[in-house]
Amino acid sequence: MSDNQNGSAEGSSNDAVPRLRQLSITIYRASLKEIGSGWFGASKADSYTEVRVDGQAGRKTEVKRKTWTPAWDENFNVLVETTSTVEMRVFNYSALRSDSLLGTATVDIGSLLR
Repeated sequence: MSDNQNGSAEGSSNDAVPRLRQLSITIYRASLKEIGSGWFGASKADSYTEVRVDGQAGRKTEVKRKTWTPAWDENFNVLVETTSTVEMRVFNYSALRSDSLLGTATVDIGSLLR
């Protein structure tokens, strides 16, 4: 490898550059367990799903109000590498306090390609 006049290395390999691929994800629905009762009896969840790639904040579905069986049927396109991990996290939305995590699912992209 030699340096050219601009100070950059010639003959460098593109192997170090991550190869991003577009992945299409559809969030269909969830079947949630009741998370207890409120002051006025059992209340249903106001849930949404967040899609994260490699731990980075990502896209969110709309909030489905007052149901334990939310159906979103929403599509997202995300950029991934073969080493990426995609995580889907379902939350119960709350206007008064922080949202409650209801469940997660994680997919290792590399394992899908094997």
